[in-house]
Amino acid sequence: MTSGCKYATAPLPTGTPGPPTSPSPCPSSFACKIGGCIPKSQVCDFVSQCADGSDESMCGTCNFERGQCGWTDVSSGRYNFHLFNGSSPGSGGPRTDHTTNSASGHYILVEGSTGQFYSRAHIETPVLGRTGPSCQIQFFYHMYGINAGNMRVLVQNANRTTDKTYIWSMTGNQGNSWKKAVVDIGQLPAGYKVQFEALPSRSILSGVPQSDMAFDDVTFINCGATVVDKNTTVNCTFENGFCNFRQVTTDDFDWTWTNTSTPTVGTGPDRDHTTGMAICDFEADLCDWIQDTNDQFDWLRRRNGTDSKNTGPSVDHTTSSPYGYFLYIESSSPRRMYDLARITTPQFSNSQGSSCFTFWYHMYGTNVGNLTVYLQDGPQKKMVFQRKSNQVNLWIHSALTLRPISSKFQLIFEGTVGNGYQGDIAIDDVQVLPGKCPPIGNCNFEIDTCGWTNTNADNFDWLRSAGSTLTRGTGPSVDHTTNSDAGFYMYISALGRNAGQRAWFYSQYFLKTKATCMSFWYFMYGQDVGTLRLYQPTKNITSLLWSVSGNQGSSWRNVQINITSNITWQVTFDGQIGKGIQGNIAIDDVIFTPGICNGVIPTFPSPTFSTLPTPTYPPTPYDCTFENQQQPICSWTQDTSDQFNWTPKVGSTGSLNTGPTFDHTLQNRNGKEINNQFE
Repeated sequence: MTSGCKYATAPLPTGTPGPPTSPSPCPSSFACKIGGCIPKSQVCDFVSQCADGSDESMCGTCNFERGQCGWTDVSSGRYNFHLFNGSSPGSGGPRTDHTTNSASGHYILVEGSTGQFYSRAHIETPVLGRTGPSCQIQFFYHMYGINAGNMRVLVQNANRTTDKTYIWSMTGNQGNSWKKAVVDIGQLPAGYKVQFEALPSRSILSGVPQSDMAFDDVTFINCGATVVDKNTTVNCTFENGFCNFRQVTTDDFDWTWTNTSTPTVGTGPDRDHTTGMAICDFEADLCDWIQDTNDQFDWLRRRNGTDSKNTGPSVDHTTSSPYGYFLYIESSSPRRMYDLARITTPQFSNSQGSSCFTFWYHMYGTNVGNLTVYLQDGPQKKMVFQRKSNQVNLWIHSALTLRPISSKFQLIFEGTVGNGYQGDIAIDDVQVLPGKCPPIGNCNFEIDTCGWTNTNADNFDWLRSAGSTLTRGTGPSVDHTTNSDAGFYMYISALGRNAGQRAWFYSQYFLKTKATCMSFWYFMYGQDVGTLRLYQPTKNITSLLWSVSGNQGSSWRNVQINITSNITWQVTFDGQIGKGIQGNIAIDDVIFTPGICNGVIPTFPSPTFSTLPTPTYPPTPYDCTFENQQQPICSWTQDTSDQFNWTPKVGSTGSLNTGPTFDHTLQNRNGKEINNQFE
């Protein structure tokens, strides 16, 4: 208030009372537009109780020609959703809507807003009623342009916002047209909302506009709680998706559709039943491979190295241990130069016109001969791979897209002896999957290392990890791909290492190139961070492509590097330890694209994770947080027949480089945990 304001001593003026309002015809119910009342619990339950359908008209099903049908923008950052028609102002948005295919039609567009932070745009339905098990949402989306970002759909509990499940996600340029999506919602109790999220990608080039994203024509299908799915076909080979099977969003996690081995060693299938296409790791047998009888000798299944020194692998690729098996040719006597061993795989089905063939090979020794692979396509035999002479003392990955013509095909491996006994050649983890191979070298490390490999010629190895690293004050807490502690990355740990020690991480081999752009993200945070280098090694010379040293801050940073080579080539990450334990270095999202780098950062599609809350359990007499000073171990008792006792402890354990620095209950140094300590 200004200095001219004074307290009023006279009675304040009053306005003229407004006209009395008519009482609501449905004081505690929903009023239909043409008259009549229904319970509020029947609004947005996917069944029209009002004769005019007004109880379901603002519940999300919408072509956006007469408004937003209950969809509400709840964005708080620089991006938001809003109703739009005509050509979008950005570089990649639609020029027409989907409903009318005209500039006069309306759709929902994501655009820049006035917020401060680059957070996702959010738009959501009203609170919905109970849904049936066959409930789906259908919509059309438009994502076009070099900076098209990520769009996601989720269901969220209106009363507990942490209870949410992502049911659809799409990232990157999807072409200049409207695309259809049908997504399972499944059976949910009343009280959930459906929400769209979108985050455009930002270009590091000034003057490159954002690429708009949009959606249109949203329809809820078979969502009534009592609707019975009329499609009774449950037969499914799972070659093209889930068929009529649907995920349930109220359980703990989802079934995964895959065409690879399960990620846990020692359990699960390594092939599907329909096509039999699989990985052969030689751990159990030869996988029905057929030894040729018209060659000079046979391939052998072996573990724990070969019989000759300075040749062959010392461990297999599958387990990276002396206990794992591989297939190899032994070049020692009585073998002679040019002797050949040939082995043939079983038949594979050509279900999609192309197949991804991957395997690991090891060719180390001064007398190594040739490794050749042929595609037997009906009566035609075509060479698809060949390597000659000594490579390096590493398992090397190869990925080839095969395009056979016949309905069935086989692969033939031929190993040829060189000019001496130091010429053993080995193969392992041979896999054939339907469809084209992904680009060589590209990896977000969510499933494995994608052909990138460690070497035993350095001091220690790069590690694949998720969440925070073991040392406080260094390393990432989330990966770059998913921006969560569920996503994976590669890193080197400075814990227990000496200054100057180095770890090398090799890519696969690439064909010669006039211009290739390599993009990756790195994380170098901590007061003791050393150096991260990128090399391009060849047989004649090793070139340093890029290097950075020291603390770069607690964030993921991107770098893009132009690569040229007139011979086959690879790249190597070299991580060097700094002066202390707070020196972890991480990498993620490595992508190679043809052509010169243009400043546009390529991305991987965002994996989706179930984000349902952790289940809770009723209390028991054995629960204990160890925080009670009078009874620190609760009802637990120390065993008197052992050598020492568990000890309640506050803060760190007192021993260097071991034990927690704070408890789990309070997440600070004042909380107590129970531990045992060895001196």
